[in-house]
Amino acid sequence: MPEGYTRLASFMGAHPESAILRRFGFLNAMNLLHLQAELTCLENDLRSAAKADFESGHEARILYDKDWQSLYNSLTAGDGNPTQCNLMIKVREKLNEYSMYSVF
Repeated sequence: MPEGYTRLASFMGAHPESAILRRFGFLNAMNLLHLQAELTCLENDLRSAAKADFESGHEARILYDKDWQSLYNSLTAGDGNPTQCNLMIKVREKLNEYSMYSVF
């Protein structure tokens, strides 16, 4: 059997009660704070984009805040503005990342 991490991991896998692992509390907290800051910026940008779409007077863009299908159609429609949809996609990705690390 290989030495080092492989051997130790094999032992810890077979005897989980013997595993002692750091949780890196400080680093996890720092990461969460940065993710929160990023999400706050994305939230502000999304609110601004939604307001701009609503105030545009454009037939399709007015619907983006009420109809998710119109919003997602903006990605391929030549006459729309995909900014709000692109931001929502970024928000979703960042929220998934945040949720993954939110328990430390």
